[in-house]
Amino acid sequence: GSMARRAVHVEATGFLSGSCALRRAYGAARQD
Repeated sequence: GSMARRAVHVEATGFLSGSCALRRAYGAARQD
């Protein structure tokens, strides 16, 4: 139950922060 939910939460958080970093890097590259 809660262990699986925590794993899913960690996966989602890592994915969101990863896409956020990618988007930031993309924006910086476009501004250059």
